[in-house]
Amino acid sequence: MTTPRIEPLESVAYSAARPRPLLSVVVPTFEPCVDRLAHALRSAGAQFGVGGQPAAGAQLAVGGQVELLIVDDGSCDFDPRAFVARLGTGGVGAFEGEHLGMAGNWNRAVSIARGLWVHVLHQDDYLLPGFYDAFFAALGSQQGSGLGAFFCTALFDDYGGGPRLRSPSGQAGPGVLLETRRHVFERLQMQASAVIVRRALYERLGGFDDDFCYVADWDMWKRIARAAPIWHDPRPLACYRRHAKTQTARLGKSELIDEIGSGILRSAAREVGVEAVGVAARAASRTRDAYTLHALESACASIRYQRDPLGALAALRAGFGLHARAGGRTAPRLRASVAVLRAALVLIRRAAPSLH
Repeated sequence: MTTPRIEPLESVAYSAARPRPLLSVVVPTFEPCVDRLAHALRSAGAQFGVGGQPAAGAQLAVGGQVELLIVDDGSCDFDPRAFVARLGTGGVGAFEGEHLGMAGNWNRAVSIARGLWVHVLHQDDYLLPGFYDAFFAALGSQQGSGLGAFFCTALFDDYGGGPRLRSPSGQAGPGVLLETRRHVFERLQMQASAVIVRRALYERLGGFDDDFCYVADWDMWKRIARAAPIWHDPRPLACYRRHAKTQTARLGKSELIDEIGSGILRSAAREVGVEAVGVAARAASRTRDAYTLHALESACASIRYQRDPLGALAALRAGFGLHARAGGRTAPRLRASVAVLRAALVLIRRAAPSLH
C-alpha cells in the first residue's frame, strides 16, 4: 500500500514579514448540514475571537497565526463561499474542489493548510471551550518541541441524545500518552476532530490511506504513534456527533461494520511487517474485540435513538461475523457482552412489529 504524499510548503514563500501560521483549522465538507457546520466553525472560531468573544487565555488570532478554512469535496447542494458569506463572522476561507472521497478530501485539506500544525475538524463535530488552550499548553511544555500530535478525550453525541463520555483514557492529567499501544493500536481513543498533527509529520509519513476507507484515521494515528510522541489531555474538550446523515451512517450498518472489519484485517497484515508477529497478532485480536463492541453499541443506539430494530439486527450480525471471520480469541468482557446481546436479539425480533 502506498500512502498519498503531502508536499512540503515552499519555505521561500514565508519570511519574518510574512510568517507561516502556527495552526491551520481545516473543515472538510461534503453535502453538510449547514446548521451543524456553523456550530463546528463557531466552536473553533470563538476560541480565537471569530464569531464570538475570545476564550480566556486565547493566544492567537485568525488571519495571523491561525487560518480557518472550509475544504469542500465537490458538493452539489452546498456552496462553501456563499455559506461563509452568510455566516458573517469573517476570517473563514473556502475552497471548492472535485470529488475525491472522504480520505482524499482530508488529504487535500492537509495539503492546502499552511500552518505548522493542522487540525482537521469534521463538519458534524464541535469543540468545547479550552480545546486550543490545552493544545497551546502542550506546545509550551518541556516536551512540546518534540511532539508529533495532540489529542484530547472526546464526548459522543449519538443521534441527538446529548454528549456523553464513552471511554475515558484513564490518564491522570495532561502529558505524553503513556499507554500508546492500548489507546492507539488496540482501541481507537483518538477521535479525528480531537486530534492536531504537526504538518511536517504528514509530509514525512504521507497522508490518510484511502485504501482503509472508514478506518483511514485509525491507520494514520498508528503511523504517527510509531514516529513521534503524542500529547494527551484527558479532559473532554471535543465532541463527535453521530446522526443518520453522517458519512459513516450513509452506509448500511452491516456494510459499515464489514468495511471496518476488512480495514482492521488489512491493517493488521501491515502491522506484521513492522512488529513482531506475536505482538501484532495480539494487538489485532484486541482491536477486533473493541470494534465488535462498537458494533454492539451501534445496535443499542439503533434501538434507543432510532427505534430501528432491523438496523440493530444488521449491526449485531455484522459484529458477530467480524470476530468469527477474524478467528481471534474472544476476550472475557466481549464474551459477556455477546451473551447479553444474543439474548437481546430475541427481544428485538419480538419488538420489531410493534416498532414499525
